[in-house]
Amino acid sequence: MIINSDREFAFVHIPKCAGTSVREVLLRFDQREAEYTANFTNQTGIEEVFDLPGFGPVKYNHLNLPAMAKILPEELDRLLNYRTITVIRDPYPRFISALSERSKLVRGGNITAHSDAEILADTRKVMASLPDAAKCGGAYPLELTTFQRQVDYIFLEGICVLSRIYRIDQLTEFFSDAIERLGLDEDPAGLAGVRANETLAHGPPATRLVEIMLDRSIRAVRGTLPEGFRKRYLPRQVRNRISRKLHPSGQAKLAWLLEDSEVRAFIEDHYAEDLALWNASHRYEIGRGFEKSWRDG
Repeated sequence: MIINSDREFAFVHIPKCAGTSVREVLLRFDQREAEYTANFTNQTGIEEVFDLPGFGPVKYNHLNLPAMAKILPEELDRLLNYRTITVIRDPYPRFISALSERSKLVRGGNITAHSDAEILADTRKVMASLPDAAKCGGAYPLELTTFQRQVDYIFLEGICVLSRIYRIDQLTEFFSDAIERLGLDEDPAGLAGVRANETLAHGPPATRLVEIMLDRSIRAVRGTLPEGFRKRYLPRQVRNRISRKLHPSGQAKLAWLLEDSEVRAFIEDHYAEDLALWNASHRYEIGRGFEKSWRDG
């Protein structure tokens, strides 16, 4: 969360939605940094984590709106009156990215270091825990922080309280908005090119199907194209694409989870409103008063 009272501007950081990239750019304008990052006395020893009395360790920079209403009501009042913007993401790849982040926190390592059976068992554990965490209407346990629903950062008691919502593929527009509010003289397209902590991203369902088919085709011929052949006869762009497919990033290696019927059914149920918001974001100009448009179809 970035809050600048001088410019009456705020960025709400939804976990696993390019927030790290945004914070790298905007952190110098944050007038609340020390308040939300200076507590290192918690039991976990993790930065930006506070011990909430009667609850346990909580990440203050990832509090959703219902939690802010209970824990930081004065800051919530500012969000209601400032120019407040955020970034949203397709719930499917976001869930995969959250699993990877949880592995770093809970196991202390990359999730792909574990077997598919272990990964699936952990995924089922998360899916079993999330419904109860969501019913609390407030702070989430630390290991589930990144799985919070995106709508809980945007809507409070059914009302959209943010000024504008951008998709993860609209970072140039996002930074144009931030630059105007903060009075900067910078190139928004250049700022949008700063992508930290980037993870797996998918397009529409049809695109995901094509990607899955391509992955399977490349795996089928894995090792049949000698490295010397690739360097001599294939264009650099094609070589790079093959290399990315043969040696995918950690999150890309988890794409198989989205083919699991149980996992997809959970995402479609638990994140139903996030999916509706994501689909609606391609049809409407999102902002204050937007909730009626997308909820009514």
